[in-house]
Amino acid sequence: MTYIQRFLESGECEEKEEKMMREKSARFVFIGRYLYRRGYAWPLLKCISKDEVVYIMDEIHEGVCNIH
Repeated sequence: MTYIQRFLESGECEEKEEKMMREKSARFVFIGRYLYRRGYAWPLLKCISKDEVVYIMDEIHEGVCNIH
């Protein structure tokens, strides 16, 4: 995710990876300061950090949803 984010923000990448990065980054878009992945049959999917993943999983399993 960080490689794609950096490429979209500044266009930086290694020369040998430029074509691959252009193809991969076409599936992503910045809205405000958040990175989203585009899809054909689903809405935009928000890209989240590892810290956010841990928080979300804890919240789903032990928080608002209780022990689902």
